[in-house]
Amino acid sequence: MLFNIYSEFVMRQVLDNWNGGITIIGSKISNLRFADDTTLIAASQEELVALLNILEQQCSLWSWY
Repeated sequence: MLFNIYSEFVMRQVLDNWNGGITIIGSKISNLRFADDTTLIAASQEELVALLNILEQQCSLWSWY
């Protein structure tokens, strides 16, 4: 349970002000999460690398890796 709370906190920090992802039926989707699984979604390889860099920065701030 603690992992899920922590994961949610980190992902909210990562996705704050993030406008990337793909649009499906008018909704922007940048990630899918279920239990302890997370899938990041991007429209291009460059966008995905940028999102992963933000994730890495957030994880390092909280000593998560």
